[in-house]
Amino acid sequence: MFCPDCGAEFREGYDRCADCGVGLVSEPPDEPRVEPWVTVMETSDVSAIPVLEMTLEAAGIPFRVKGEDMMNMFPSEALGALLHSSAGELLIRVPESRAEEARQLLATDAEVEGAAEIGDAGDDAGDDAGEPG
Repeated sequence: MFCPDCGAEFREGYDRCADCGVGLVSEPPDEPRVEPWVTVMETSDVSAIPVLEMTLEAAGIPFRVKGEDMMNMFPSEALGALLHSSAGELLIRVPESRAEEARQLLATDAEVEGAAEIGDAGDDAGDDAGEPG
């Protein structure tokens, strides 16, 4: 089974793409659509990331957190967070088609946490086009 949007292959028994949310087809698509990913939020508050991730997961929105890899390189979460705070922002990225929905959900969380800056629609749509989702 294949996703007609992203081209991902699934074992028998699955009927929807976990990332795209569309029904699977039996034949692989000729050329999978590649959707650009955009930044919907920037934050330097590492402690806010788990809450923001849970919000997106609950809504079924695929996402990536850019900049998180530095934190994961260190055995101590505190050390990774400390080093990351001097390294820059964490960027939360989603497929462009889900960006507005993600911004609305994350804006509510950001107001509660006071942690983030919400990006504008299409602010970097060309960056990382086809980022795995």
